[in-house]
Amino acid sequence: MIFSATNSGVPPAAPEMFGQNRQQLRQVFFDVWSKMQTNQPLEGIERVLAQIIEMHPEYHALLADPDKLDKDFSVEAG
Repeated sequence: MIFSATNSGVPPAAPEMFGQNRQQLRQVFFDVWSKMQTNQPLEGIERVLAQIIEMHPEYHALLADPDKLDKDFSVEAG
């Protein structure tokens, strides 16, 4: 799909992915992880996010725990 300059390249199906709200952005990753674990079909940007998630197994445990959605992480904690 080619995006015109009028929509700035943001797929219409995923506007929440490009916001500034940390909780909403994290929720997208948690939702994709959940779909991956239950073999649900992924759409559009979700497929790209799934590839990113697969490349970073260090985050799999975090994504498996929805209680971590609002957790603050310090630089000192790694």
